[in-house]
Amino acid sequence: LALAFSLTAVGSSYWCEGTRRVAKPLCQDHPEVLHCIHYSSGSRDNGTQAVQYIWEMGDDRFIWRRFHLGLWQSCEESLD
Repeated sequence: LALAFSLTAVGSSYWCEGTRRVAKPLCQDHPEVLHCIHYSSGSRDNGTQAVQYIWEMGDDRFIWRRFHLGLWQSCEESLD
């Protein structure tokens, strides 16, 4: 039973997955994208429409390289 648990722990990747809070990118090229920060820009803006950075945070799913059970295993960024 202990051998089965240890093989499951070494063979699985659940231990290196997680989420972190990151600043959303600016919507420079794609203003219709929801997961970015919208800001005003252009030559017709006056002083009342200055650039306003809204530091909203979004969840960025990631997995990383980590030492696990005495073995180095490489994890990669999750693009899901």
